[in-house]
Amino acid sequence: MPPLRFLAPARKRIYEQVKRLKNDEDYTKGRRDEIKVAEHARMYEEWRTYLGKPNRPGEYTKMAIVSWLEVWMGRKYGSLSFHFTQLMTGYGCFAKFLHRIGKRATSDCDFCGEEDDVMHTSRLPCMGYGQAHVEVGIGTTEGLYARRCSRIYRRLTE
Repeated sequence: MPPLRFLAPARKRIYEQVKRLKNDEDYTKGRRDEIKVAEHARMYEEWRTYLGKPNRPGEYTKMAIVSWLEVWMGRKYGSLSFHFTQLMTGYGCFAKFLHRIGKRATSDCDFCGEEDDVMHTSRLPCMGYGQAHVEVGIGTTEGLYARRCSRIYRRLTE
């Protein structure tokens, strides 16, 4: 769901335009649908412009989503999992973050030993991760989540 700062004005504009059509006795479902499509496009453009401004929070999430905003918003229920959220935001299950909050002794990658396991390295191929995934990930719940997350991420970036 888009942020209310963009959704509410868009719905207000839709309501006002449809009301005007009804008052003028010029209302059809087709015209209503055209208004909705135009206002949604305008809303996404306003949201994209807002996200494109520098120094906004969630920089990594913005980089991943902004160019795919309509695709992201049109995704089906269940296409967002815990691990995919962690991948998109860079928080939670990444060694650098866990080290920073005192939940891990080091920030090294568990799979390849690379220092500072952050979202960047997790989104790029890690040979150690690939090998460990083949050895222990197949058939496990963690492996299923990792494969699903990879498929969703690939779909969004293709």
